[in-house]
Amino acid sequence: MPMKQATPISTHWGANVRSLRLARGLTVVRLARLADIDQGSLSRLENGLINASEESRARVAKALGVEVGAIWNYPKAKKVAS
Repeated sequence: MPMKQATPISTHWGANVRSLRLARGLTVVRLARLADIDQGSLSRLENGLINASEESRARVAKALGVEVGAIWNYPKAKKVAS
């Protein structure tokens, strides 16, 4: 998964991913498996240390059951239909 250096924007997105993950009762390990992303990369993304590619963001959002854009607006993120 291509990564870029984190920015305040990626830090915000990563924090919202963590909040959504915890709200759904998922561990980092479980979400990483669901999103087919390396566990360490997901942890670094949540901590704002890296910025994930658009493809990785899409996989994380799908695994969380929301659209990518909804993660920016959490806690207002809504579930998407399966």
